[in-house]
Amino acid sequence: MNQALTAAPVLAAALRKMAPFVYRCPNTGLRVQGFIAEDPLDDGESYEAITCLACRRLHLVNPVTGRVLGEDDE
Repeated sequence: MNQALTAAPVLAAALRKMAPFVYRCPNTGLRVQGFIAEDPLDDGESYEAITCLACRRLHLVNPVTGRVLGEDDE
């Protein structure tokens, strides 16, 4: 049997467990969707290192609020 076909259910289960969130890239201003493997903490002070899909740089993002560490307050 094709190995890719047998791995599909495992991959689908892993993707369902990933918590999606949206943040604004500070370099491009675009809204970007990110994912983390575990449920985010609800304390509002936890940041995850995310490789941005818009600019390919690393950002520290709070997955609960979508705030990027170091971004300008408006």
